[in-house]
Amino acid sequence: MTPAAATTSAASSTLTRVLLGLITTVFVVSVSARALIGSDDAASSPATPPAGSSAFLPGMTPTGDAKSAEETGMALESLLPVLTEASFFALVGFGLGYAGKKVAKLLLIFLALGFLLVQGLGYAEVVTVDWSKLVELLNTWILNVKEGQQVTEWLTSSLPTAGALIAGVVLGFRKG
Repeated sequence: MTPAAATTSAASSTLTRVLLGLITTVFVVSVSARALIGSDDAASSPATPPAGSSAFLPGMTPTGDAKSAEETGMALESLLPVLTEASFFALVGFGLGYAGKKVAKLLLIFLALGFLLVQGLGYAEVVTVDWSKLVELLNTWILNVKEGQQVTEWLTSSLPTAGALIAGVVLGFRKG
């Protein structure tokens, strides 16, 4: 490994640790805040934002005027479920990505060894393999997409959760 690649790898590892620490902190703080203020009652009845508020920027009105502290607190309270869910799924995604990469490496090793075994047995004329039947079975088992099911519909309906999960999987996969 070249010194430049080692520096890049160390920086990437540090960035991963910082992001994972930040996600964990957001999760712990949002769960703690929800427990302290009892937002489970607020989560069961959907909160309506005050008139003239912006859903994207909870601390500001559309004209840019600062809201009162009470209105800002209410807006932040309404964001807690989203922060909790997104950070939780980012952590779950990280775990899935990390473990998935480790399992994928093992599976690829066993797949390669199995392929070599089949090729060796075929070369020694111990077995014969119907490769066209194997390709047909793999296409049926692996590339099976159900009619009417589209990934884009699922992603758009739960974009924050799916986005956090995918980001966590990518981060975990890179780290693993």
